[in-house]
This record gives sequence, structure tokens and C-alpha cells, in this order.
Amino acid sequence: MNRNVFKILTLDEYRQLFPEGRAEPSAWAGTDFDLHDGFIHLSALAQVRNTANLFFKTHPSVKVLEIDWTKIQHQTRWECPDSGCSHESCGDPALDRPELVSGSRVYPHCYGPVELPTVVHAVHDYRQIDGVYPELL
Repeated sequence: MNRNVFKILTLDEYRQLFPEGRAEPSAWAGTDFDLHDGFIHLSALAQVRNTANLFFKTHPSVKVLEIDWTKIQHQTRWECPDSGCSHESCGDPALDRPELVSGSRVYPHCYGPVELPTVVHAVHDYRQIDGVYPELL
């Protein structure tokens, strides 16, 4: 059972975060989109496919950071993407159990910098098949 959370990055965003020949940054506040919204957009494993197909359809390949949930849970809230909605109204099964959000409308939003590389469990190459992202794992 996977209890980690995931951050999808375009290849350009990934290259900016991990430029070849340079050390990884120690703290990261997110992509330009994340900075605009004030939090780092993340997904539970069960949400990665839909997130990729909704927001990264024009990118045939992306990188997915698998982040150790236990290292960021204190600065993460599970929220509905709809403004003004809370997890209670969405019926989230368990705010601290990312493996249970399969049918949930709430997503993990990290409010604070992510300490890299300590939180990154793995980096996955994620490619479309016939124009659609399949399940990640």
C-alpha cells in the first residue's frame, strides 16, 4: 500500500529543479503555478492518472516525484479544488491516509517548502500511451 504523495512536473520544470551537474536545492516552494496559488499541488497515487490527463495532456511525457508523506504531513492539508469547499463537504475518508482517497475529491496541498532531496522517495518517468496517461504504478 502506497502512502506517499506525488508531484507531476513537466520536463522543463524537472530540468529547472534538477539541473544536470548541479546539486539539488535544499528547499523548494513549487512550480510557478504552485507559487501563484500559494501551495504545492500534489496528488495521492489514486489521483495521479486523472491529474495528468486533465492538466498535462499536451505533454506526452512528464516526471513524477514520489514524496514521502510522513515528512510533509504537518504542512499539508487535504482540500477540494473548488473554492470554499472543505474536506467535510467532500466526504474525505481520512485526511492523513493518502492511500484511501481513491474516490475522493480532495487533494493534498502542501503549504510550505519541500525539503529536497530528503522528501523525494523516487522519480518516475511517466509517458502517455495513445495520448492518455495510464495508471502510474
